[in-house]
Amino acid sequence: MKNTLSINFFAILFFALFYQPTFVFGVTIFFDFNDNVITKAQYEMNASDREKNLSMKLRNGYNVKSNVWIDPIKLRKKRIEQWRIMRSHYSPDSLPIKKENSSTKNK
Repeated sequence: MKNTLSINFFAILFFALFYQPTFVFGVTIFFDFNDNVITKAQYEMNASDREKNLSMKLRNGYNVKSNVWIDPIKLRKKRIEQWRIMRSHYSPDSLPIKKENSSTKNK
């Protein structure tokens, strides 16, 4: 029984090494923001810089003087106007038709 188990184990190990060598002997490839291959040291430096920036933003949070805050009503009106302008460039036949059917709404 021990002999069979050890043979099966080594057979599975052999096939795993033979069919999946990258799983056992693989090398991790690191990429930067522009999808260029970089070294592990460069990747770790980028990751630490990103972590510092994120932790600072999370620690400080939003302040009252931030330019990020935009009036939501003005922003909504701006988006509605942009949508109207965009829809005006298309022919009405190419746009989806809103189907009103009172019988399906009541069910």
